[in-house]
Order: sequence, then structure tokens, then C-alpha cells
Amino acid sequence: MVAKWLRENKYVAGFLLFVRLYLGYKWITAAWQKFTDGFPVDS
Repeated sequence: MVAKWLRENKYVAGFLLFVRLYLGYKWITAAWQKFTDGFPVDS
């Protein structure tokens, strides 16, 4: 019932789109920071 509501409701779909975009942005920026600034491996 809840899964159907999450899939079929336009407003929830829009909200989840923004949540996914935000989380993806945070993930990409964190990964980019690790690649460019480096991170300690021997700690």
C-alpha cells in the first residue's frame, strides 16, 4: 500500500527526486574531495 503510494503519487515522486539529487550531489562532492585532496590511508 505504501509502496504503491510512493510510486504513483506525483508529489511524492517529485520530493523523492530532489532527495535523490541531493544525496547524489553529496556523494559526488565527497568522492571528488577525496580524489583531489587525498585522504590518509595509514591512520
